[in-house]
Formats: sequence, structure tokens, C-alpha cells
Amino acid sequence: MNNERVLIVDDEESVRWVLKKAMEKEGLETALAKDATEAFSLLQEGGIAVVLMDIRMPNLNGLEATRQIVGSTDDPARVIVLTWQDK
Repeated sequence: MNNERVLIVDDEESVRWVLKKAMEKEGLETALAKDATEAFSLLQEGGIAVVLMDIRMPNLNGLEATRQIVGSTDDPARVIVLTWQDK
């Protein structure tokens, strides 16, 4: 990934840390964001190749955040959307 990171965006801290540990176990650098606002700030800094985005988050949901990321530049980070439902 040429020193590029995976950005994990989820409002649940435990989910962020589990995903972080899994990515780091595979040798991938990670960055963490608790919401879309933090994600946008980290994306502006650069070095993010892939975003793991939760759909359900307060304020701006993951789908709208993904639309904004994909439409933000000519070469946006790739976004993988994650979600699950308790039953």
C-alpha cells in the first residue's frame, strides 16, 4: 500500500479497536475515526487508501459520508461499507 493507511470509521470504540487489531495483524497501518467529521479531517491529511465505513452513525451516516468521499477528488480513497444488525 506504499505507506498508505486504512481508515476505520465507526461510532463504536470496541468495533474500531477490533478492526484495527485485525488490520495491524496483517501489517496494515490504520487510522481511526469515530464519525464522518473526524474521517474527513484524516482524509484531508492524505495517506488514506481504503476506508472501512460503518453505515449507521449519528449525525452524518456512512452512506452520505461515502458519497462525499467518493465525490471529493479525482482519485478518492476506496470505501468499503460495513454494517450489522442485532436481532
